[in-house]
Amino acid sequence: MEEPRFPAYGEFALIYERSVDPQGLAPAAWRPTLPLSERESTWLQWRSETISIINRTLWPSWDTASNNWHAADESQMLGLTLADFDLFERLEATKILDTFPQTSTSAASIPSHRQYFTDEDTAKLGERYFFYDHTLPATQLDKLPSDLRAGLKDKAGSVSIQFKQIIQRPRAYQVAKLLGRPHTFELAITSMTSSMTSGHCFQGCFIAASIYEAWLTRGYIRTARK
Repeated sequence: MEEPRFPAYGEFALIYERSVDPQGLAPAAWRPTLPLSERESTWLQWRSETISIINRTLWPSWDTASNNWHAADESQMLGLTLADFDLFERLEATKILDTFPQTSTSAASIPSHRQYFTDEDTAKLGERYFFYDHTLPATQLDKLPSDLRAGLKDKAGSVSIQFKQIIQRPRAYQVAKLLGRPHTFELAITSMTSSMTSGHCFQGCFIAASIYEAWLTRGYIRTARK
């Protein structure tokens, strides 16, 4: 089988294009005590180093000068994509959205993954976290939605769009046709930039770290007992 030529992701909707300020690429929480110019230069250095790691191990960047992938290892690109579709197939087979999360601290009445999916898509982030962890003290639980939103704004910022613009990994539903693989996906208001480079995963990592930071700042230390 001839290896497919993967397309670039393409252009972004204006709302996302405008979320990336060329004069202020660093998230608000990035080294805030430094002068603006130094904040930007250190951010760009970190971003470049991180993207280089992704390029070496996962996926190349799109070269706008040649309109092609830069230093692409096509067999690696295909291997990663096939692995992704194998995972999609397993997830779809289990109807995972209609199952219920299970954690060591989850409540018996925890909502389904689909209900949490809808919460996330309708800006209700963190409002039902209690069901994930009913042992979290009320002081931290009450502040969790605001901690989450602060992390999304100040730490995640436009990072996911910046990475997507550079890496340009295509949408899964585009690639499904190239590979002849079945693929289903849910319509989501917050997923207008759906890609096999997951912006929500980028954001989730930043948000989780920011919530732990907020807890530590307030003197709350999570242990096995609390």
